[in-house]
Amino acid sequence: MMTPNHATAGLLLALTATRWHPELLSVVAVTAFIGGVVPDLDTKLEHRKTLHYPAYYSIFTGLFLLAATVVGAQVLVVGTYFFAAATLHCYTDLFVDVEKTSDEPDGDGIIFVHPIDRWVGPVMLVRYAGSPEDLLVGLLLAVLPLLKYEGIPFALTVIAVAWSVLYFGERQYRRHMTETSDPSEMRLPGE
Repeated sequence: MMTPNHATAGLLLALTATRWHPELLSVVAVTAFIGGVVPDLDTKLEHRKTLHYPAYYSIFTGLFLLAATVVGAQVLVVGTYFFAAATLHCYTDLFVDVEKTSDEPDGDGIIFVHPIDRWVGPVMLVRYAGSPEDLLVGLLLAVLPLLKYEGIPFALTVIAVAWSVLYFGERQYRRHMTETSDPSEMRLPGE
C-alpha cells in the first residue's frame, strides 16, 4: 500500500480510542498517523526490512496495551496506538505485490520477519502501490475518519487523502510514460 493509506489506516484505528480514552482522541490520532508512516521511512534503506518489524511491533503493542490497561498512564495508551499502527502497516503490506527488478535480490516475499530471518507474502489483493485499487482502499479507509474527526485529526485525514490522490496520479503518469521506455524507470520510492 502507498504510505498515505497506512497513515489513514492509523487514523481509522485511532477511532477505537473513543470507547477507551475519548479524552486522548486527538493525541492518539496524530500518534497513530505517525505510527502508520514510520515503517516507510526506510524506503531509501533496505525497504520493508530496516524499519518494518511486524513481529516486534506486535509484541510492543501487546506490552503497551497490557501496561496501559493495568497502569492507565496516558503515555502508555498513546504508545499502544503508535505501535499498533506500525504493526498494521507491516501486515497490510502483505496484500500488495511489489514490482521488482532483477537486480533486487531482497527475498521472495513482501515483509521480512526478523525473528525467523525470512521474507513472507504476498497475498496479492492490490497489484502495486498507487494502483487504482490502492487508491480505492485509501478512499474507503478515509470515510469514517472524515465523518468522525475534527481539528488536527480531520486535517491529517484530508492531507492523507490528497497525498493518496497525488501519489496515484504520479504513479499512473510514470506507468504511462514508461510503457515505451525502460521499466526500471517506473519504480517509485518505497517499492
